[in-house]
Amino acid sequence: MGQVIVSDLLDQATYREDFSGVSATRKFLVDGLTGEPSRKQYECAKLPDVPKVGDPHPSIPQLFVASVDVTAPPMSPYKAWVLVTYGTKSTTLTPPSGGNTPGTVEMGATSSQIETTRDKDGKEMILTYTQVSETSTTTGGITTTDKISNTITQPFKASVNESHPYLMVSRLESNYTFSKTLEFQNTVNAVAFAGYPPRTWYCNAIRATKQGAFYLVSYEFQYRKKTWNAEGTATDSSTGAPVANPKEGEGHKFFQVYTETDFNQLGII
Repeated sequence: MGQVIVSDLLDQATYREDFSGVSATRKFLVDGLTGEPSRKQYECAKLPDVPKVGDPHPSIPQLFVASVDVTAPPMSPYKAWVLVTYGTKSTTLTPPSGGNTPGTVEMGATSSQIETTRDKDGKEMILTYTQVSETSTTTGGITTTDKISNTITQPFKASVNESHPYLMVSRLESNYTFSKTLEFQNTVNAVAFAGYPPRTWYCNAIRATKQGAFYLVSYEFQYRKKTWNAEGTATDSSTGAPVANPKEGEGHKFFQVYTETDFNQLGII
């Protein structure tokens, strides 16, 4: 075919979200085509720089090439338009009789902004500075100025991003009951789960959608390295600031505020 140039027309790409899912398109201009008109479009779709059916989208996750359409512009025998449409792959799960399908696992992390008075090691962040004031006294017509220095300490509060690692498992179940949601949702792991110690996983949500004789159930867990215990620090009544160097168990203490359950009973990982 000679020298063929494939141009990705970025300004003509599209992205769409609706109730049926997510889709996107990319448009390419191919120039330099030669040969039999009946084969040009076929050969155009086979060019190395033209995406093929099943190829992933270069920048949008979970999208794959669903179709490739080649058209020839009027009065342009050496050119062709290639419209590549991306969609999500769908799979149909069939649970074994009386059982559940293996879980589909998704892991990742989100983040949110919080305010904290402690550094990465859990130590109180304190600012210290020297405040100098002057006092003047006059005796016998002579004025004397004295400087007084005071050391001031203040707790420092910083806005930081806190990471929220999560684990989500989805599967079809034949024996789901609402009592499972009531038992596990809003609880923490009583024993090690997914390789991490007790009280580090929190069951954030359980969702179940009926599909015929089965339920599509998703379990969402959120991880916290320092456990999901509540942390309390006593406050100095005179300053309103957290007390300096509190004693563990007195001025500083952790409290278990969530019920514990054994997440391994779910049998999802």
